[in-house]
Amino acid sequence: MSNENKKVIYMHIGMHKTASTSIQESLTINSKLLKKNINAYYYGKKYGLRGTKIIFDDEGLLKFLKIKDKEKIESKKKNFIKKILKQRRNKIIISDEGLLDLPKESIIELKSLFEKSLKDVKFVIIISLRDVRTYSTSRIQQEIKKGDSNINQIINDKIIPSYKTSIVNYIEVFGIENVIIYKFEDACTHEFGPTGHFLELIGVDSKDIQKFNIINMNDSLSDKAVELIYYINQKICSLEFSTKNSNINIQNVNYPLHEIRGDKFKLKKEVIDKIIERCKDDIIWLKEHLGIDYTDTESNFHKTENYMYDENYYRDIINAYPSLNLLLKKLVYDFILEKKNEVSDDLSKENLEKILEYIRNNYNKLTTLELEQVIKINSSNYMKILVYINRYYLTILNFYKSYGLKGTFNKIIIYAKGKILKSI
Repeated sequence: MSNENKKVIYMHIGMHKTASTSIQESLTINSKLLKKNINAYYYGKKYGLRGTKIIFDDEGLLKFLKIKDKEKIESKKKNFIKKILKQRRNKIIISDEGLLDLPKESIIELKSLFEKSLKDVKFVIIISLRDVRTYSTSRIQQEIKKGDSNINQIINDKIIPSYKTSIVNYIEVFGIENVIIYKFEDACTHEFGPTGHFLELIGVDSKDIQKFNIINMNDSLSDKAVELIYYINQKICSLEFSTKNSNINIQNVNYPLHEIRGDKFKLKKEVIDKIIERCKDDIIWLKEHLGIDYTDTESNFHKTENYMYDENYYRDIINAYPSLNLLLKKLVYDFILEKKNEVSDDLSKENLEKILEYIRNNYNKLTTLELEQVIKINSSNYMKILVYINRYYLTILNFYKSYGLKGTFNKIIIYAKGKILKSI
């Protein structure tokens, strides 16, 4: 097979929190430019955040796609390969940060399936690494946004990366000469950011990158936003019946608070020190074997100052407040009340009092209720909306049934109901 027909498979495999989503979104909307510039096809995510990983992780297939039968599992994997190879392009790009944690046997299987389908194929594995301190800060922030209320548990269960194990698996399967490893921090210095750096790696000429529509997905929260959301998470978690009451779910409903301005969120020094201690061996391995140095432990990655609640904070809270559900309104009020009694500077006291005055003037009844009363009202409102949705559903369903479209509409409305209920 000539070099012109040789397939190059670029596998961008993470790690998490290194602009993977920005890269994926940019590749998706620039498909025509990818074809024109480097004759490449990008296989986008199809199965949510875990993307390609699900197909080659049997646990993922069972958990997310509910597939148990071995024949169906094998068929799913082969169809994935076939779909990619249908594209008449020289370069195939697969991007899924979840692939970095794929078990070694699954990595071998993925490689083998491609090699069986192609006589002449070259693999290029692209791995972006990030300093464990900023990485962990970003992951903790993400988990708090989703509703977690215990930082220590997040550290123990979810966020500590294993640089060595993950990287060694890919080096052993594909060979060190086919693995590109770079620092996320270096990629950020590129004129067009991490996405521009990635485009150069896959062969796009530096002069052509400016033609690409580069999407920057920044989902970071300020220190003050994290402080407030974490307080809410802890209060909800501490409720005696919170685990029994499925209506108490703040994921997807705290989004108005994401816009609260402030400084960059940082972890406390003792948390950072704990993370570094757990990753010490991996950090040393990176430096000794790959020349990637994350041993500068004296850098200021941790929180050093108390918060100042300024005029921006006041405005951001009152702008977000009307969009919150009743439970979150109550918890925000309780938080501001507690903070006013804690702070010592006059500016913070003044702005916190202005927030309290706004709430009392516009939501006075809420301020007189106990948290348990608010939960009952919030749950009652939830059930009323559920009834309205069901009535609307039945009315529209009858219309669709008359046209023989019951099955299609069923899928649409069930999905919509789930989205609506999560936002209540």
